[in-house]
Amino acid sequence: MNKLIKNPFSAQKGTVIALCIVLFSWSCKSKMENEVGQLSSFEGTKWKLAGIVDEQTGDIKALEPKNCEKCYTIEFETDSTFSTYSASNGFAVKYEINFETNDIRIVELFGTEKGEIGDGDLYLEALWDLENFSQKNNELRLYYNGNKNYLSFKSLKK
Repeated sequence: MNKLIKNPFSAQKGTVIALCIVLFSWSCKSKMENEVGQLSSFEGTKWKLAGIVDEQTGDIKALEPKNCEKCYTIEFETDSTFSTYSASNGFAVKYEINFETNDIRIVELFGTEKGEIGDGDLYLEALWDLENFSQKNNELRLYYNGNKNYLSFKSLKK
C-alpha cells in the first residue's frame, strides 16, 4: 500500500523563498530611500540651496543672488563626483562620503575663476569646510564649521 507522506519542509520552503525575495529587493535599493527617507546614494540627484542655517538658532540666510536659477545647485554624478555652481562659476568636485557615519569632505574642486558676486565666496568656503551630512526626504543638509552651520538644499526633480 502506497502511503502519501507530506514533506514537512514544503511550507517552510515557500516562506524561505518569499523572505529571500524581500531581502534581495532591499539589497538592490540603488538610489532608493531606506525606511526613514534617507537615500543610500546621491548619484543622479540634483539639489538647490535654500540657504545657510545656524544650527543653534535655526536662522536661515538665503544667498545672493536670489534670482539665479543655476546658482547654488549641486548635481551628483556619482558617489564621488558632483558639479555645482556658485554665484559666478561652475565647478567639478571630487568628494569622499560615508553613508554609515554620514561623513563627507571635498577632495578636489576644479572650475572657472571669474570674480565672485553676491555670496559666492561664502558658498565656496562652506563647501571646502564640509564635515557631515544628513538627508531625509527632500532635504539635504551639508554641515560645516564644526557642525555649527549647514547648507540646506531642497531636492530638484531631474
